[in-house]
Amino acid sequence: MKKSELKKAIVSSYKKINPLKIILFGSWCRDEEDKYSDVDIIVIYETKKRFLDRLEELYLMWDIPIAFDMLAYTPEEFEKMLREKNPFIEKINREGEVIYERTKTG
Repeated sequence: MKKSELKKAIVSSYKKINPLKIILFGSWCRDEEDKYSDVDIIVIYETKKRFLDRLEELYLMWDIPIAFDMLAYTPEEFEKMLREKNPFIEKINREGEVIYERTKTG
């Protein structure tokens, strides 16, 4: 699968939850993927669900035939981790590729 096709498929998979932002990181972001690479993404969206329940919800929506790892945060959680200078989140924010960002009109 081409990277452009992958990005479209990811956005299509999660459009129904109206995410604030989807960030691709890892080997696919760096154009270093190979046949063994999984897809690494962060989905930021408004939800009241617990962290593990969010992951379950988003895993069930994934319909792309590539292995993946995902993290799901609320906008407040993501901003808090940035404010607290979480090294993992800072690196993703700096080096990751935002493949979807909601417009002001939603």
